[in-house]
Amino acid sequence: MDYTPDTNLPGTKITLKDCLDKRILTTVAAYLNFTYIIREPEDGEWGLDQDGNWTGIVGELQHNKADFSLLLGLVYSRAQVMDFSSIYSNDRWVIISLKNQPLPKSQALVTPFTGPVWIGVIIATLVAGVALWLLNSVWRTLLNVPGMSLSLAMLYTWGALVCIPASNPPNRFNIRMLICWLWIFTFIVSSAYKSSLIAHLTIPTFPPPINSFEDLVHSSGITWGSEPLYGTEVIFFNSSLDPAMREFYSKLQFGTLEEHMTKVMEGKHAFFNSKWYIKHVIASQYTNTLGYTPLHFSQHQYPTSAGSVWGVRRGGIFNYAITRTRVRLTEVGLFAFWMDDVINTRAKQVRRELKEKGGGINFQNIGAETMNANTQEVLSLNHLQGAFYILFAGTLLAFTILLLEIGITCLTKEMHV
Repeated sequence: MDYTPDTNLPGTKITLKDCLDKRILTTVAAYLNFTYIIREPEDGEWGLDQDGNWTGIVGELQHNKADFSLLLGLVYSRAQVMDFSSIYSNDRWVIISLKNQPLPKSQALVTPFTGPVWIGVIIATLVAGVALWLLNSVWRTLLNVPGMSLSLAMLYTWGALVCIPASNPPNRFNIRMLICWLWIFTFIVSSAYKSSLIAHLTIPTFPPPINSFEDLVHSSGITWGSEPLYGTEVIFFNSSLDPAMREFYSKLQFGTLEEHMTKVMEGKHAFFNSKWYIKHVIASQYTNTLGYTPLHFSQHQYPTSAGSVWGVRRGGIFNYAITRTRVRLTEVGLFAFWMDDVINTRAKQVRRELKEKGGGINFQNIGAETMNANTQEVLSLNHLQGAFYILFAGTLLAFTILLLEIGITCLTKEMHV
């Protein structure tokens, strides 16, 4: 819904701009042959219940100050004091956030397995090493033969995990059976790791996006907000029993569209708004000439009401004729066509105005890595950062242990002397 007020006075007449409701109203009025005057509600609200007397548009209809209204969200409490036409639009509310960027290449050696899988592999390898050491200790005790130290048993199992076979395997049957199962385990793990590693190196890996209230409240370091809420949105949150939704609403930051979108583009912030409205804003101001936008629409979409209707004062005999005409427009697919056409037309107009003014946001070079997420890329040293980091850390650790061993040896010799 978009319009221009004729004056700054409360309840002023308005002039509709091109929008879905204007196209519907113009068509219905021409078909049913009636004229109309459109004005704002005196208090500028859609309508909330105040002890049985409604404010805003709903109050105007309740007290017969208007014959019918345009865009209204249908909720049960409103239907008690007014009539309404058929539902013609099911707008949803979505969460807008910045698209996640690919994970750093330094994490490439870790990303093939998730955290629980890595923990399981490490624990299984440690348990196998301890089991190998215990079996060798039993045979050493029973037969008084050379055994295997715990450190050597651990190195044996870790060697099997990285596919380095031992030069002198034990000759006991039960120990060989344990080693056999260990090699089967490590073969499966290493094969899965190698294939997953190739996939993660050739195609960038992205962290999970924000798709619901649960994702937001369970994420750390992320804030969220919306423009001031009115009418059905306030009813929607106040009547919700969902803990995640109530926590989301309690931490909701209110501000202007520009303030929230600036924070979203900086990252670590999400914006909650109606799908059709924000879709128009993103198409006109946050999309480049190639059709790319760095913003993500949440997959979970929230209905704050049963749908959008036109409100009608109680006893309005014209309601049936208006509803019947609008149903016919819906059946032939005009509403969906008009909605897409309004968004595309307005987006082109806004982009043209911003270009003439030299403003707008340039996304020509933003998100190039994201745009190529589904294409293969040539492997380079950049993809192997993690391997070099591990090599450097391992070398530094080994050198540190060497210095400690030399220091302990020298100290021991001095004590003996």
